[in-house]
Amino acid sequence: MHYRVRGRLITTELAAKPPSQASAHLLAFLKGYNRVLHAADYGCGKLRYAAALSAMADSVTLVDSPEQLDRQQIIDGEHTTVRQLAKQRWPRVRIETVPQFRVRSKPRFDFVLCANVLSAIPTRSARTSALRAIARRLKADGVILVVNQHTNSYYSQVARRDDVVRHLDGYLVPRNGSAFYYGILDKERTAQILTREGYEVIEHWIEGQSNYALARIR
Repeated sequence: MHYRVRGRLITTELAAKPPSQASAHLLAFLKGYNRVLHAADYGCGKLRYAAALSAMADSVTLVDSPEQLDRQQIIDGEHTTVRQLAKQRWPRVRIETVPQFRVRSKPRFDFVLCANVLSAIPTRSARTSALRAIARRLKADGVILVVNQHTNSYYSQVARRDDVVRHLDGYLVPRNGSAFYYGILDKERTAQILTREGYEVIEHWIEGQSNYALARIR
């Protein structure tokens, strides 16, 4: 997604990490989770967790910005787009842009993964919009797994730069006329955000530098 904050353009799609950098803990969690009918990856990025979700669900919907889904880039050594690669590897996968996800009502999901997404959104309104859209698409007994980094040594080093600006839950790092946004959402802050948007946190734990919140609609 593209955002303009304090006069600078933030292109969040550039922060997406490849499948080779998937979290071993999260992969193990998804592998051990009960099989579901419909799952979604909100903010699928470069398809880090698409294979794991495809193995645990009969139907998978991948969601991201048009810029992320359709730009040419290198993924797993292939020069392709997220949309093309996903369709090639998982022919039955559904793909929705963020605007499409917000307006559609079906399918509704048993499980939605939202990994390292909220901390990359640099405005409160956009973060609220994302969580409310997911809530509308969850089944009554569906759950969302929100993953956020609560600490990061690299971010701490960057924060010491003179040109870095505190913003929202993290930092704006200028680069020419644009900027990167690094958010840090610890357990307490993540729980506050989810509760405010009508979720009930079922389980919440820390593994390494990330915290994991499993939640449902109250």
